Amino acid sequence: MSATKEHYHDQIEAGQRGKLHKISWLNMPGYKPETWNPIVGCSKVSPGCDNCYAERMAVRLASMPNQSVSLDYKCVLFPDQNNKQTSWNGHTIFRQEQLLIPFKWKTPRMIFVCSMGDLFHESVSHEFKKLVFQVIHDKPTHIFVVLTKRPESMAKFFSWLKNSNVAANFPNLWLGVTAENQEEANKRIPILLQIPAAKRFVSIEPMLGPVDLAWIADSSIHAIDSLDNNSITHDNNVIEKGLDWVICGGESGPKARPMHPDWVRTIRDQCQKAGVPFFFKQWGEWVSANIGDVKKYPLSILKGITDHRMVYAKVGRKAAGDLLDGKEWHEWPKSLP
Repeated sequence: MSATKEHYHDQIEAGQRGKLHKISWLNMPGYKPETWNPIVGCSKVSPGCDNCYAERMAVRLASMPNQSVSLDYKCVLFPDQNNKQTSWNGHTIFRQEQLLIPFKWKTPRMIFVCSMGDLFHESVSHEFKKLVFQVIHDKPTHIFVVLTKRPESMAKFFSWLKNSNVAANFPNLWLGVTAENQEEANKRIPILLQIPAAKRFVSIEPMLGPVDLAWIADSSIHAIDSLDNNSITHDNNVIEKGLDWVICGGESGPKARPMHPDWVRTIRDQCQKAGVPFFFKQWGEWVSANIGDVKKYPLSILKGITDHRMVYAKVGRKAAGDLLDGKEWHEWPKSLP
């Protein structure tokens, strides 16, 4: 297989393709961006979860007057002493009425599945997940993007699915894992690369430390055959493929942590060398600041934090933007054959 993967590069401008989604990597050329949440709810499993944006959104949705929405989110959040919903409680809700939604979308969509939870959370049954994947199978004109921090659970499901009545071939399925630091990359990416999918990707967001993507180039890996609680075993099916896409971004929100620009440059350079599409989403709330540049960063802002041998200014997500060395990096894999 060629070391260079075909991909799109698109300089996104306001109004170029109609309304753009705030999750900017959903704005792929030729597809409308959507989120789809047949399952909501989660629990925290690693440092990238500390300031979960979906949890903050769930708290807001739980307070909505529309009870058909708010009740689902109240069920997956802990109430505090004032009976306000505050954080994930580890429960998930299966929303059966949501299964019909993708069939109503006629124009091809790029769909982020379970943006308000994790489809592979340990509380979600295989049977519920199978219903979701039946929809994915039955709507081949849409691209379904599934991102998880639980690749072990994902691997178990696909092993189980081989014995179910749902076709296991999904040419419109993109599977990804979050890898916010090297430790999580080392644990999660090797498992992802053992699961067949049309595209496999890693989301390094929020980026909390340097990451070396040793798996980015093509590699020969055995496909998963079965998985128990303690080990992975393989059959003789070989996947000769590395990562198809890399997303990178800093953290946003009131408790956001800063991201060193050299971490991002390293990921970009690895992607360019391997011919893998690279999508830089945002810097987050913080930018690296030159203390002497008082015209750009007032002294009041520069009383931010010093970390990773860098001074950071908290300027807000919008002001920080998404330019890396003066350039916008919005690349996607080639979508379908």
